[in-house]
Amino acid sequence: MSHRYVTVTVETRAGEDDIAGEEITAIYNFDLEEDGSQIEEGVHEDIHDHLLNLLEQYQEEHP
Repeated sequence: MSHRYVTVTVETRAGEDDIAGEEITAIYNFDLEEDGSQIEEGVHEDIHDHLLNLLEQYQEEHP
């Protein structure tokens, strides 16, 4: 069986059609076979925490 890979890219941009202001803030790469136990143990929490931090930052900038 071949390995399956997943890449999660978190990017921020000014609007739906505005790619000029695009900024990649995180890239998470996973090998589902090799990283499976790590994913199950909470790597997804890192992604969740990152998104929560971005949301908090956005809310502070746009009250």
